[in-house]
Amino acid sequence: MADARGKTGTTDNGVDVLFIGYSPALEILTAIWMGNDDNRPAQAASGALVAELWGRYMAAIGAGRQT
Repeated sequence: MADARGKTGTTDNGVDVLFIGYSPALEILTAIWMGNDDNRPAQAASGALVAELWGRYMAAIGAGRQT
C-alpha cells in the first residue's frame, strides 16, 4: 500500500505501543494498540511491531476491495 500513511507511538514508561494510519485509496483509518492492562511494560519495545501488524491488516482489507 504505497499511499498509506501513519504514525507510531509509545508511552514514556513503555506500557503502551500503538500505530494509527490511513489509506486514502481504501478510505479507511485504523489503529492498533498493544499493551498490558496491569501496567507491565509491553513486549514490543517500539511501534515497529504494531506498524507491521497494521500493514498486514490493511493489506488483507485491501485484497478484498476494489480501489
